[in-house]
Amino acid sequence: MEEIYLDTFYYTARMKSIHFMMSVTPIMFQLEKKYPFGFAHDKLKKYCNSRKLFCVDFYQEGF
Repeated sequence: MEEIYLDTFYYTARMKSIHFMMSVTPIMFQLEKKYPFGFAHDKLKKYCNSRKLFCVDFYQEGF
């Protein structure tokens, strides 16, 4: 279901010639090695890669 919502944003932006990019910001909770939301970050990055979207994951970038 989330993919449908993201696709709606993505294709609407393309139709209007708007550059679309995504950033993933970590939830400020257990940011050590056992960060419980890593799966969500991976899922969003996989989506971005499949659509060739620029994506910045602030958790991976040392946020």
